Amino acid sequence: MEHYEDLVLNRSDRPMVYANDVRKLNLSSTRRVLAEASVKLESARLLADKACDLAWEIAIDSTHVPDNRARARIRILGVYAMQQCLQVVDSIFMDSGGSSLHERSPMQRLHRDIHAMNMHEAMHWDTMLETYGRLRLGQATTHWLL
Repeated sequence: MEHYEDLVLNRSDRPMVYANDVRKLNLSSTRRVLAEASVKLESARLLADKACDLAWEIAIDSTHVPDNRARARIRILGVYAMQQCLQVVDSIFMDSGGSSLHERSPMQRLHRDIHAMNMHEAMHWDTMLETYGRLRLGQATTHWLL
């Protein structure tokens, strides 16, 4: 977010030709991208905090062994938080323009990093949806992370 805001605020005063000679700072689409990214990040933080709270509750109760459904709930909250972060980075990366592809741009590194994290099997959204859905319906699963 900081890199995107910096890009928008400090971009040259040169108007953007494809946007009727309006500066990026003054485009309504820029403000919408920023607002949506902000709320998605806040949502991701809340979900990650909830997942941590649930894991902590389980960890401090030494008399209770959580079942697969409880563990899967923690996992899906974390994975969904990561999905939100992926959407944020993709959105601001795409709106940052071609200069964000340069190796010197922090945006290209953030874009690669978030995609690398989401490619890990532990963060695979479709797999977690299937696993959690099965458990919600009382069906067995053999997911290795549970």
